[in-house]
Amino acid sequence: MEDAKDHHRNGRRFESNQDFDSALNEYDKAISLDPNNSWYYIKKGEVLHELKRYNEALEEYNIAIRLDPNDAWYRYRKATILYGLERYELALEEINTAIKLELNHAEYHNNKANTLFKLKRYDESLVEYDIAINQDPNNAELYYNKGVKLYLLKRHKESLNEVNNAIRINYNDPWFHCIKGENLEFLDNDEEALQEYKTAIKLNPNESYFHFKNAKLLEKLHKYKVALHEYNKAIKLKSEDPEYHISKAHMIHYNILIFEVDNIISNPEEKALKEYNIAIDLNPNNPSYHSEKASLLEQMGRYEDAITEYDKAIEIAPNDYALHRYKAGILEDIGLFQDALTEYDKAISIYPDDTESRHYKAVLLEGLGRYEDALKEYDININILPWYTFYHERKIEVLEEMKRFDDILSEYIKLIKLSPDNVEYHVQKVYTLISLHRDSEALEETNSLIKKNPQNSEYYDLKSDVLYIFKKYEEALEAIDIALKISPNNKEYHLHREFILEHIERYDEALKEYDNVIKIEPNRGFSYYKKAMLLLDLNRYQEALQELNLAITLDPDDAEFHYKKAYILYRLGNYEAATTELPEILKGRFSLFYLVKFAELSALLGKSEYGIAKVNDILSKEKPDTKELCEHLNYEINRVDTEEEKIILKEIIEKYCK
Repeated sequence: MEDAKDHHRNGRRFESNQDFDSALNEYDKAISLDPNNSWYYIKKGEVLHELKRYNEALEEYNIAIRLDPNDAWYRYRKATILYGLERYELALEEINTAIKLELNHAEYHNNKANTLFKLKRYDESLVEYDIAINQDPNNAELYYNKGVKLYLLKRHKESLNEVNNAIRINYNDPWFHCIKGENLEFLDNDEEALQEYKTAIKLNPNESYFHFKNAKLLEKLHKYKVALHEYNKAIKLKSEDPEYHISKAHMIHYNILIFEVDNIISNPEEKALKEYNIAIDLNPNNPSYHSEKASLLEQMGRYEDAITEYDKAIEIAPNDYALHRYKAGILEDIGLFQDALTEYDKAISIYPDDTESRHYKAVLLEGLGRYEDALKEYDININILPWYTFYHERKIEVLEEMKRFDDILSEYIKLIKLSPDNVEYHVQKVYTLISLHRDSEALEETNSLIKKNPQNSEYYDLKSDVLYIFKKYEEALEAIDIALKISPNNKEYHLHREFILEHIERYDEALKEYDNVIKIEPNRGFSYYKKAMLLLDLNRYQEALQELNLAITLDPDDAEFHYKKAYILYRLGNYEAATTELPEILKGRFSLFYLVKFAELSALLGKSEYGIAKVNDILSKEKPDTKELCEHLNYEINRVDTEEEKIILKEIIEKYCK
């Protein structure tokens, strides 16, 4: 028997040097010389296990167990193999036998806990971890294993407690810090999580996963430059992992503007595309990679290439309805509406309850004027999600195009049942009743709302509007006064009151309402401007000018304010001051409207030559759409009153609109 032991020793030596073929050869020789020694079969099985020849390893363990059925360790080794083969029920039987044979062995209970977890017997699994920990309380791996399982169960606070125990025993294991960081992330303690990832990296800077997790969190915290650095480190350490490339590409892709403005990298779109291509080369059969690449290509305006990528994704996953929806979106964008409808229908045929595809299909049908077909899609969506108000709202928009007010009323009644506290639904129901000439019902509905909630100022505002429509102006004022009594600082109510007063020519009172608005918003130029416009209509030019100056002080770049000021100065006969104001009209963002107004006012002030020169200079720089320019000029020339204005507009038209 001495020879068998020699071969066994040789096998151990070869095994330690990872020369597994030689080790197997030696163990076979040992077995042939001593076929009843169960340990030799175990050693051979362990080598086969190492070589991932699991079924052969299992055969060797079975022989060892037949020779020595009461050896708990053999049962444990067999259970480990069965676990690796995903034969969890059989693995559980073996580990239970091992525990019966040797009750107080923490590793056996750890193995059983792992197996129970795979069988989704989670509570039993956690109990086994506790037994293992009680038997070996200084074994950090046991706390870690339990912590990982609690993490997978999304019980992050409990998981964190177990991981902290593991770290207390063994601070220098980087994986303990990594799982702690992952738990902290889920608990929204991102800065602490970041520190744990940094610790893991410090303990093992060559583990790519730690850099990857760090990068993901830095990205989440919008620290894109350092995140990019960490993604690059992860990729350098493990370039064959497609998830690293796809995550890097995704970060750049969806933050293109930031990468450009902050000059983090040049040509970010091309860089993202390169990473998508690498990920696809590494794993060409992942449809989501093709889909993400297609999304970027669409963003880059490369629509045909994007469609090609979606087709590749669809070929891999033909039953992924979302892919057909995404493809339909591009087809719609490039005007291939019928093809887009075909793709939406494919998505819906795969998953009839896909409300998003039905919604986008309905929007397209509405744009094509196929209102009845659009309504059918919204009705189906409403049946699928009867509680979701959005589809009722979208249906109403289609019905409004068709002027089907009875149906619109029906939808608002449904919406009010779904969301009785939504004021806007009640308001729109009232206006719909008015559109149906059911005036008394509209007023009755408004009074009913007030009765239910007499302290809701919005309902009095609504009543005021209804009464105004019915030309009951005094009653309308009474209603808005109640709204203001409830909400005295609501500027919209003051503006509503001003509108009524102006309509019934009670101008001094209307001006006081503008004063009330200015008290509420003293730093908003537009309020002074609105008051100035009423004063202008009343030919109270000096007062209007005073208000406009206040508006300009607050908003010096508003072209409208400067235009009206120049116009008032012109009406006052102060041509010199009006001429000084002229260039201020053009200081803001380019606008065809104010360019033409500038030209007209230049002509009125006798400055046509200056006006033409300025217009030519600006048009040479801005180069607006000729059609839009000429349409606006032709509209204006038929609207202006004076010959001077017509002459300058005609000159511009002759130059730019031949």
